[in-house]
Amino acid sequence: MISLNDLAVERPVGSNNNKAIMDLLCKEAQAHGLEIVKLPIEVKSWNKKYSFAESNFRQIELYPSPFSPSFSGEGNITICDTWDDVINNPNSILVFQENLTKEILMPLDFPVYFPPEHKKIYDIIQAAKPKCIITETGKHKMSGLQPYPYFEDGNLQFASAYKDCEKYFVNQSKAYIEINSECRNTTTSQVVFKRKGYNESIIIICAHMDSKYGTPGALDNAAGLYTLSKIIENLKDDKLNSSVHYIPFNGEENYNIPGQIKYLDYIKKNKMHINLVINIDSPGFCGSQNAISFYNIEPIMQDSLISKTKSITKGQEWYAGDHAMFAFQQTPCIVATSNNLFETGIHYTHTEKDTIEIVDTKLLDELASDLRTIVKQVDSQEFA
Repeated sequence: MISLNDLAVERPVGSNNNKAIMDLLCKEAQAHGLEIVKLPIEVKSWNKKYSFAESNFRQIELYPSPFSPSFSGEGNITICDTWDDVINNPNSILVFQENLTKEILMPLDFPVYFPPEHKKIYDIIQAAKPKCIITETGKHKMSGLQPYPYFEDGNLQFASAYKDCEKYFVNQSKAYIEINSECRNTTTSQVVFKRKGYNESIIIICAHMDSKYGTPGALDNAAGLYTLSKIIENLKDDKLNSSVHYIPFNGEENYNIPGQIKYLDYIKKNKMHINLVINIDSPGFCGSQNAISFYNIEPIMQDSLISKTKSITKGQEWYAGDHAMFAFQQTPCIVATSNNLFETGIHYTHTEKDTIEIVDTKLLDELASDLRTIVKQVDSQEFA
């Protein structure tokens, strides 16, 4: 049986740890007689080294933005508090102050949802042709990072780094910037563990397997992956009419969500009908309750599903997860998480503090049992 310890290691998509965990999951799936489908994906792996800014005989550390190109050079500093400051100062080293970085920026042309106002921001930046960009950021709204990378995108052509909001740069002064960041292309897989049912309708049970760089990702989302493996174990002897796809999605924490896009192509090509998606993301936070939220499911069915469980409460809707790409297509979805994730647990995610000590495996075992009950209840019922 896979343990939480086996999974709670830094494991960004394409990394050696990520591939080792994938192998572990495949061995377990094979032992349970599941069909293993491996869909190849091309990704970038990223590495960084100490980076800094030097101005007025003083040096400070900078943090390279994930997947940024490298940069080394001197230039004029432009402090940017408005987008007009960016427009009016081309070919400079731009320093974005907190007024510009307070809203989280989506990766360029993000495939699930890309706001038009974010495209305008990228158009302004690209027209300015900056030498590089330094962003000053505070506390991230959806993780524990402080400061956090404003840019996290391997498709961008300009180099960037980030720092806290302490004032260091002087407008129109000279500065030397060194951003030590490199990417390399690598090949990995999106795996799907298939269990054949008596009809063509498919229930997806998924949990993303990758982590951000710099975190063991115990809550986010080794806990979900552990729960997924327990559900596979719990359902192994149950007779189901529906087919089941158990999916450890590989890329939820990546700017391109490569595994998710590959799977969507796979089901479209094979004309598969998805009856229900159950996504497990960041459950089992110590002191929490197991909670599920519903999407495209009638309230009377929501109440019926919860009433059959032993330890689940109804949670709030949220869309920053793998279920969103299905929910936006009107597919019925259920998301399992910690009921206080956004009040408390979120402050640990994406940081070194996201360790197994903040995860209660008893809650995960209870969740796996309750989700088994839900799967059996919805089996053969057409939601979509």
